[in-house]
Amino acid sequence: MTDFEVGGRFLLTVAHDSGMNERVIQTLDSLGLDGWTQVFNAHGLGGAGRKQDNPIWPGSVTMLYVVLPEQDVPRVVDALRELQRSYTRNPGLTIWSHPVELL
Repeated sequence: MTDFEVGGRFLLTVAHDSGMNERVIQTLDSLGLDGWTQVFNAHGLGGAGRKQDNPIWPGSVTMLYVVLPEQDVPRVVDALRELQRSYTRNPGLTIWSHPVELL
């Protein structure tokens, strides 16, 4: 039998311009999160345009995954949005929230 973790936990999936990597990590570190995962060099199309890391469509996207208690979601989202607003040019940063169970 599997023991399921009780309590509302959410997965934040964050797609952001790769140029933000260092400052995103600094922001996460300042929040004292228990953990996160990054996947580099993703390609896609979104609000900041196409990113395929080539001369025609320069740039790439980093995917960030953070699992945290429901009550921590607003402070993490607020911190990431504040970081996004701190740039002169609005970098791509999209956040999805999904309820999850740790199995």
